[in-house]
Amino acid sequence: MESSKGQDEASLPMKEQ
Repeated sequence: MESSKGQDEASLPMKEQ
């Protein structure tokens, strides 16, 4: 489900950190 990085960031901007 993690295909789009931009889409994921919109939901969880602090997910990669």
